[in-house]
Amino acid sequence: PAFPIEYLLVTLTHGFPLEPHPAFRATEPFAVENREHLHNVQTLGALKRQIVGALDNSERLALVLADFHLLVYMFGLNLLGAEEVAMIGRVVSEPMEAAQRAEELMAMSGWQTLVLMLREAADTMAKQYKTIGDEAWKNSVEKVNAELFIFTYGSLVVQLLRDHEDCTAVNQQLDKLGYNIGVRLADDMFARTSLDRCSDIRATADVIAKIGFRMFLNTTPTVSLWTSDNEFSLLVEDNPLNDFCELPPRALGDGLWYSNVLCGVVRGALEMMHMQARVWFVRDVLRGDDTTEIRVRVERMLDEEVPAADE
Repeated sequence: PAFPIEYLLVTLTHGFPLEPHPAFRATEPFAVENREHLHNVQTLGALKRQIVGALDNSERLALVLADFHLLVYMFGLNLLGAEEVAMIGRVVSEPMEAAQRAEELMAMSGWQTLVLMLREAADTMAKQYKTIGDEAWKNSVEKVNAELFIFTYGSLVVQLLRDHEDCTAVNQQLDKLGYNIGVRLADDMFARTSLDRCSDIRATADVIAKIGFRMFLNTTPTVSLWTSDNEFSLLVEDNPLNDFCELPPRALGDGLWYSNVLCGVVRGALEMMHMQARVWFVRDVLRGDDTTEIRVRVERMLDEEVPAADE
């Protein structure tokens, strides 16, 4: 049917300001509600990183609080009284006085209780992961002779060097081998520990370091050097694969990463957790560095996808 074109026109009673001054102006936005399928989850750990990390600077704290989603989650904890809620409202609504209001907020008892709870909750989770990893190593996995394991891996690397005569190709083969191992080890880790799905990338990094490495290699890397919420380093102070090993000058010059299988293991484990990642070595004590550093960058979420098979 035909109808007048005027029916499609909408009259706007308000326009947009030439110089907007939004109340919610946070530069590092908090997770949005109902984004669990994207691994973007509102957690106490995420709230702690935002709040506790800004306590030394009232201006920064005021900017952190100017986030609608953070405020909704924080108020939902029911830990703040009416006075603290009112003061937070003034922090957000009075940008010219925000730093001063934030200073007043930090002196209030309800706010101090919230900060204390956030610190305790995050420390408790880290200790829980460490305890799970220690118990799994002691009681849940079968042990093999360490020297046999180390020499077997060394023989594998030597054979790959003979087959390919190119350290870049050997690195790729070690990564593929590790990927296939990591896929299976991730399943084994979750089956033996009954872990729940990790809430975010930071929790996943802790699980890999404190539980995965501890269970299968009896070592616990340090998760450090975060450059964003999706890129971090694993600092491996005690890499058992490096024992009894010394790289010849040719391997050093050609760029062999002797323990590159670990990069593949981490990559495969992350894909089983629905995260596609790039994993690479940055430093290795076998190459003369002061520590061994594995860099991890989560590039996208795979939510419920089956990991792509390596050939």
